[in-house]
Amino acid sequence: MKTRIVVLVCDGLRPDRIDPVRTPALARLRAEGVAYPNARTVFPSETRVAAASLVTGCLPGEHGLLANDFYDPVVFAQRAIATASADDLAELERIRGRLLQRMTLAERLTAAGLRYAAVSTASQGTSRILAAGARAPHGFVWSPHPGIATPGAADAVEAAIGPSPAHTIPRVAAIDHAARVMTDHVLPRFDPDVAIFWSGEPDTTYHYRGIGSADAARAERAADDALARLLDWRARAGETERTQIIVVSDHGHVTGIERIDIAALLRDGGWPVAEGTPGADDLVVVPGSVSFVHGLAEGSRRAHEFLAWLGDQDWFGAAFARRSMAGRATLTELGLSHRAAPDLAFTLRQDDGLAPDGTVGRCLYDATLPVGAGMHGGLHALEMTNVLMMHGARFRSGVSIGTHAGILDLVPTILDLLGIPADGAQGRRLREAYAPTRDAIRDGNLDDVTRHELLLPEASSGLLVLRRSHVGTASYIDGLAST
Repeated sequence: MKTRIVVLVCDGLRPDRIDPVRTPALARLRAEGVAYPNARTVFPSETRVAAASLVTGCLPGEHGLLANDFYDPVVFAQRAIATASADDLAELERIRGRLLQRMTLAERLTAAGLRYAAVSTASQGTSRILAAGARAPHGFVWSPHPGIATPGAADAVEAAIGPSPAHTIPRVAAIDHAARVMTDHVLPRFDPDVAIFWSGEPDTTYHYRGIGSADAARAERAADDALARLLDWRARAGETERTQIIVVSDHGHVTGIERIDIAALLRDGGWPVAEGTPGADDLVVVPGSVSFVHGLAEGSRRAHEFLAWLGDQDWFGAAFARRSMAGRATLTELGLSHRAAPDLAFTLRQDDGLAPDGTVGRCLYDATLPVGAGMHGGLHALEMTNVLMMHGARFRSGVSIGTHAGILDLVPTILDLLGIPADGAQGRRLREAYAPTRDAIRDGNLDDVTRHELLLPEASSGLLVLRRSHVGTASYIDGLAST
C-alpha cells in the first residue's frame, strides 16, 4: 500500500498552548503518536522563512528567503522585499530565475511521479512559497488569494465547497472552510501522495489579540478542529494504515510589551538611515524583531562604532556580523550565509517575564501591531521552539523523543518514508520516530549529539549565550539565554 503523508501547519502555535481542554485533538495526537518537545524552527523565526525551509529542507542562507522582509538591491534598489506580497515574490523569482534557490518538495515529488497538494489560508507570500514547483497534473494548490491556485483549482473548490468566508479575527470560518477543502475535495479527488494544509491560526489572532486572550483560545480551537476533521476523515475513508499525519508549527511566539521605532532611534543616534534609494554613505536598515543593517563594511571603523553604540542602547538584544568581527558571532552560525545577507543583524531586548495575559516570554518590537501582541522573529527560546508531532501506522505510538528535531527535517523524513532520496536537504531523517516494523529505525547519528554555547559580547543586556544543538550533521538553534 502506498504511503500518504498529510502535514498540518498550525501557524505560530506554541507547544505549551496544547492541552486536553483547549485543544483536545492536538493533545490526543501528542499522547498517542510521536512528540518532539525539543523541536526547533529556523532563524529568523518568521513565517515565510520557515515555510521556505519546510518545503526545501534547507536553511535560509541556502533557499534565499532571508527574512519576512529583506533587502536585495538586485531586486529593489529603493526598498526591502516584502515576502508577504505575491507581487514582490514574482519579481524576486523573475530576477533570480526561481523563487527558492533549492529544490522544493513539490519538485522532488513530481520528478518521482508522485502528487503534491497544498491548501493554504496563510498570506499571499506564504501560499506562493507552498505552491513553488507545483504544476498540474502532479500538483494541486488552493488558496483564497487570487493568482495562487493551480489552473482550475479555485473554480473546482468553489463549486464543491462554496466560496471562501469573509476575513474575521479569529479566522474560525476560514480555517473550517479550508479544512473541508482538504478532506472533502483534495484528499478524495486529487489523491495526493503528500498534502500540506496551512492553518493561518492561531498566528493571526496571537498578533492582534495576544497569546493568552479568549480570542486566541478560539483560534487555537479552530486549528484543533481542522486536525480533528483530518483524523475523522482518515478513519471514515479507511485510511488508517495509509495516511500518516504530521503536525508542525512554523515558529513560536512571545509578547510584545513595548513598541519602538528602530529607524528613528538610529537617526536620533546620528546614523544616516536611508529613506528610499540609499546614498553612498547611507545605512539601509530593515527593522523588525530582528533588524538587518547594510552599509557597514567588514572590519571598518564605522562597523565597530555602530556595534559600540548599539551596546549602549537599553532596547538592544544581541548582534551578529556577516563575518567574524571583535569576537562577534556570525550570520553563518545562524544559517544566514548568502549573497544578499546584511552586514549586521541584531535582535531586541527580550526576557522570560510574564506578559499581562499571564503567558511567559516578552520582547520589544518594531511592527504595526498593538502592545500585547504576540511577536516572533527573534531568538527567544519560545520563538525558536515549535510544535512537531507525528501520528500513523508508520510511526511509533505514545512516545516523546527528547532528541532535537525541527522544520528542516520534514523534507528528508517525508521523502524517506516515500523511498525518495533527499540529496541536498540539510535536515535529517527522523527515523527514531518510525514504527519498529521498519528496518533501521535510526541512522546512528542519535549517538552523536552535542550542544554548544557561544558567549556574546553584549553590553546593555548583560552576558548572553547563543545555544545550539547538533545531532550528527543537523544543527538546531535553541535561542539566546542570559548567563
